[in-house]
Amino acid sequence: VGSLEVAVESMRLGAADYVIKESGGNYLELLPGTLKRVLEKQALIRDKEQAQADMVRATEDAESATRAKSTFLAHMSHEIRTPMNAVSGMSHLALQTELTEKQENDLTKIYSSSNSLLRIINDILDFSKIEAGRMELEIIDFNLRTCLEEIGDMLAESAHKKDLEFSILIHHDVPSGLSGDPGRLKQVLINLANNAIKFTEKGNIKIEAAPKKSLVEIRVTDTGRGVDPNEIDKVFDKFYKRHAALPGTGLGLSICREITERNKGEIEVKSKGLNKGTIVIIRLPKAPEKGGKK
Repeated sequence: VGSLEVAVESMRLGAADYVIKESGGNYLELLPGTLKRVLEKQALIRDKEQAQADMVRATEDAESATRAKSTFLAHMSHEIRTPMNAVSGMSHLALQTELTEKQENDLTKIYSSSNSLLRIINDILDFSKIEAGRMELEIIDFNLRTCLEEIGDMLAESAHKKDLEFSILIHHDVPSGLSGDPGRLKQVLINLANNAIKFTEKGNIKIEAAPKKSLVEIRVTDTGRGVDPNEIDKVFDKFYKRHAALPGTGLGLSICREITERNKGEIEVKSKGLNKGTIVIIRLPKAPEKGGKK
C-alpha cells in the first residue's frame, strides 16, 4: 500500500502488481499493464526533456565554435595582410624604376598576384567580421559624386587594359548627399566593377546613378558572361561560384549584400542569360534634408 510514485518505482524494480489506498479509503489495484503505460509515459517525458537539453547544448557549442573560428580567421587574416601590403607596395614602387623587360614582367606578376591575394584576404577578413558580428559601419552624410569619381579614377585603367569602355554617368538631378558609410560603399562598387571587368571580354562597363523617389539607384552594367536566370537567386549565397575553376572565394557578392543592407539599402542582380551581360542594382536612401524637411 502506498502512493502512485512508490507503485511505479516498485513496478520498475520488478513487482508484478501493486495496491494503492486512496484517500477515501477505497483500494485500487494497479495491474502491470497500467503501470507499464505510466512508466512509458514518464520515459517519453524524460527522453524529450533530455533531447531538448542536448539540442540547446549542441546549439550553444556550435555558436561558440563559429565565434572562435571567426575570431581566429580575423586575427590570421590581419597578420597575413600586413606583410602582403608590403609586398604589393614595394613591387609597385619597383615597377616605377628602370627595369629590363624580364624584370618588369616578373615584378608585374608579383604585383598582380599579391593584389589578388590581398583581395581574398580582405574577403575572408570581412566575412569573419560579419560571422562574429563585429562589422561596424560609420553612418554619415557624404558626397556621392565625389565617391563615384574616385572609383572611376581607380578602375578606368584596369578596364582600358582589356580594351573595355568604362564610363560613369551621374544624372543631373541625383542629390549629392547620401547617408551611409562612404568607405564601405566604395568597397561594394569597386568589388562589383572589378567583377564586371574580370568577366567581360569585350564591350563596356558602366556605373550609373539616378534618383528613384526617396532613393538613389546605382547600376553597375557590363556586357560580359551574364548569369543563368535559374541561378539568380543563388548569387548572393556564401561561397557561390558559377564554376569551381573561376577565380575568387565566392564571398564577394555575399559581403556586398551584407554591407548594402547595413547601409539601409538593398541590392539585386539582373541578367538576360549567359553571355548577355549583367546588371547589379543598389538602392540607397537619400540623406535627410537639413531642418527636417522631406
